[in-house]
Amino acid sequence: MSEELWSWIDYKIHSPRYDDPCKHMTRIDAEVTASLSDEDGDEDIVARAGFYFVDLDNAFDDGDSPHFILDMESSTAPFMALYQHDSENGSWSFSDKMDLDDAVIFNFNLLIFDRIEVLPDFRGRGITRMVWEDALRLFGQGASIAALKTFPLQFEAGIKRGELSEWDKKLGLDKLGGNEEKAFNSLALHYAQLGFNLFGEGNLMYRPILEY
Repeated sequence: MSEELWSWIDYKIHSPRYDDPCKHMTRIDAEVTASLSDEDGDEDIVARAGFYFVDLDNAFDDGDSPHFILDMESSTAPFMALYQHDSENGSWSFSDKMDLDDAVIFNFNLLIFDRIEVLPDFRGRGITRMVWEDALRLFGQGASIAALKTFPLQFEAGIKRGELSEWDKKLGLDKLGGNEEKAFNSLALHYAQLGFNLFGEGNLMYRPILEY
């Protein structure tokens, strides 16, 4: 753990056609390449991450609701809970369950931190924080809220069935196991250190991107 970590992040942005309703939801994939020494060290992909930037302000202009846009992907559908609709006046707002008293809310846009996967030898080196802060700097300034779902990857259905890719095997997800509630609590505590708050009693977390 004493070796210095040299790393950089490559991003790939998936933007739908301009005439597709999915254009309001941009997928961002990231790969972290790193070595544990100077320029003579071996370099390899040590982490992968995924984000969504959800442009709900422009979706409103096109007559689309937050629930319509977020329901387009199974990964983003749970975040519909962050928005509520007033049936009397037809307006949308962030959920009353969110503590936004000190938040700077200038639009309804959302940056979703979908997943982060770090190889075992590189865990505990601050890669999650580094990736999050870099993505926030590059993609978060057009959104008011960031959100994520605290679901330990080893409990995904495919992993539990033994359906592992070569990357999954490198991650050692099939060896993590453990108690699901304990793993969830540990993950929630980890993201709380990045400023995220639990939303209700589920496994969604959120944080204002800017605060007074």
